Amino acid sequence: MENKTKYIDLSYLKEMTEGNIELIKELVDIFKSQIPEFIAQMDASLNAGDWQALGSVAHKAKASVSLMGMSNLTDVLKTLEMNAKNAEKINELPLYVNKFKETTMLAVKELDELFPIS
Repeated sequence: MENKTKYIDLSYLKEMTEGNIELIKELVDIFKSQIPEFIAQMDASLNAGDWQALGSVAHKAKASVSLMGMSNLTDVLKTLEMNAKNAEKINELPLYVNKFKETTMLAVKELDELFPIS
């Protein structure tokens, strides 16, 4: 589990779980199951122009990506949340959603490599 990763940093997760590999795997599985839900909710909110809902999804997703040590994406989600909730820079919101999609898909790929399904 000491592989070098580009998108995730499990240091905090390891510390929080005191290195309990089973608990880490469980939290990783939860994260991986949440990503498609977050993407679907973001797309639906974006397509409906429901900026408040989009901001709320970004807020929820922020906690999950933060747990996986994805600090750059956490910052993107903070910006997405604030801009959506304040209905500011609406034309930039799809860019943030796409960044979330791309980065989380790459993170899931890394997690799959770290924790192959046995």
